[in-house]
Amino acid sequence: MRSLLGRLSTIETTEKKNYFTTNATLLVYNTSVGSNTVEIVFEGGCLGDSNNDGDVTMEDALYIASYSARLIENEDLKTYDYSDVTGDGLINIEDALFIASYRAKLLNEYYMSSS
Repeated sequence: MRSLLGRLSTIETTEKKNYFTTNATLLVYNTSVGSNTVEIVFEGGCLGDSNNDGDVTMEDALYIASYSARLIENEDLKTYDYSDVTGDGLINIEDALFIASYRAKLLNEYYMSSS
């Protein structure tokens, strides 16, 4: 048995969108020595896609800002996991600012400085 533990960074889908996970485990049983091909398929949304339309836009930032200002209820926030771009467990104005910064190309798709 061989196992791979750690970070799985960029996954390219057939739609050419990037996804990121901080924790992944891959177990491969009964393989031969040498090169092996493993296909991994992920289902889910893009980090920052708070309205679940498949794209990260300024609309997502506005949606999170509206939630932060309590203009919409929690049940209206369709994809909780994808809205928390800062990873602090909260959905707040900081997440909206990060998404706006990403759209302005000040941050990359992982919401880190692009410079």
